[in-house]
Amino acid sequence: MAMLGADDTVAPVAGAHEVWDHVTWPDEVLLEESDGSWWVSAECECTWEPEHGLLVVLRNGSRVTRVGPYDGHLTNSSAFGDPSVSDDEVYRRIR
Repeated sequence: MAMLGADDTVAPVAGAHEVWDHVTWPDEVLLEESDGSWWVSAECECTWEPEHGLLVVLRNGSRVTRVGPYDGHLTNSSAFGDPSVSDDEVYRRIR
C-alpha cells in the first residue's frame, strides 16, 4: 500500500486467503481472437488498486496467462514489448 501511495480509504489485504474478497468480477468479459488463439479477458475492480483494477486473461478459455493491472494487453510479452518473455508467463514483477 505504501508503494501505491494508498491512504486510509484503501482496504488492506491481510494475506493470500483474502485476495478474492477484495475483487469484483465484471458482468461481461472481452473475447478476442489473435494468432490462432481465443483470449478471454476480465477487467475486475479491486480495492487495493481502484485506478487500474485487475486484469485476468485466459488463453482459449482454459488457462490463465496474465494477471496484472488493466492495460489492454493480452500477454506480458506484449505489455512489456519484450518478445523474449513467454506468452505463458502469468505474472511479471515490475522492477
